[in-house]
Amino acid sequence: MFLSLVFMLDEGTDASVRYLEQTGGKPPIIGTLDIERWALPAEVPAEIRVTLEFPREVRAAGEGTSAGALERPSPSKASLSTDDKVIIVKNTMTGTKYPPEWLAQYLGKTGVVLWTTHDGAMVQLAGGATWFPYAELQADE
Repeated sequence: MFLSLVFMLDEGTDASVRYLEQTGGKPPIIGTLDIERWALPAEVPAEIRVTLEFPREVRAAGEGTSAGALERPSPSKASLSTDDKVIIVKNTMTGTKYPPEWLAQYLGKTGVVLWTTHDGAMVQLAGGATWFPYAELQADE
């Protein structure tokens, strides 16, 4: 499951910038977010979007997880080929080109690889073919 939150620029210091969550009248989920200036573009954006991904595996609050325990590594051009079956699993490349809303309709769907590119694959799904970055695919074994 994914949750997308919008934050608006509030104030900044020489070292960091503070953003306020836009809640639309609902209680805040995060509230404020402080980001170090070195991690932002030279022209500080007035609005940012943060996407939270909730793992499919249910854990008790405070229970840790080891890296890779919840998901398999993303395939690559070398590991995928035509006619391989894949599952659409996550959205790690959000932004204007790949907004989280775009991917939500495909999560959990399976398809067949039609062809691969250097950074993704064209996947035939029940409703048509769509290109996905490798980070959003998982090999269906």
